[in-house]
Amino acid sequence: MPDLGATDIVEVTFEGKLDGQQTISTFHYAPQGIGGAFEMFAELSNFIERIRSAGKLYPAYRDIVSDQLINLNVFAQVVYPIRYRYTNDGWADETGGVDALSMPCNVQASVTRTAERAGQRYTSHLAVPALPVTAVENSFIVTDYLGDLSALADQIKTTIVLASGTEMRPCIFHPQFDPVKEWIKFAFPQATSRVQRRRTVGLGK
Repeated sequence: MPDLGATDIVEVTFEGKLDGQQTISTFHYAPQGIGGAFEMFAELSNFIERIRSAGKLYPAYRDIVSDQLINLNVFAQVVYPIRYRYTNDGWADETGGVDALSMPCNVQASVTRTAERAGQRYTSHLAVPALPVTAVENSFIVTDYLGDLSALADQIKTTIVLASGTEMRPCIFHPQFDPVKEWIKFAFPQATSRVQRRRTVGLGK
């Protein structure tokens, strides 16, 4: 198997099902400070383990989505410069962590991720599905839930260090530009809920 490389971009997805429709939340990372030859899939398995650790990205996400979101899993794969197979390290399906009904599957919360510079190239948005009905009032996100989204935003911009010492640094990935990545400097929740369009999912794995 190939080793994880300094020019690789790793895509992490949290995937689940809500009312029979698939949901995907996507994050990108670039490895930094690789100190040796480390096999790619072993590194990605450790990466998933670190993401799922207490106080990290996955718990911050799972703990704020409705338990009507089912079959929740974490996947990771290198998508650039070559797309490889994904791994999910054999984790069992889970449900969201909030005991509440969910808003319809196309109504979601949004966290904005930005680099230091302004412009569309330096901005991306994370859609958070299974928004609990208790989190929304007249299309606005209630104050307590905004705090939960802010905690998630803090994790989104946090570098994760693997057992090998490699640092997985969060980035905005735009393969049509050069350079293809911009480091995430800021992340913050939007004050209103968003209506998302249906998309084709599950391709390229």
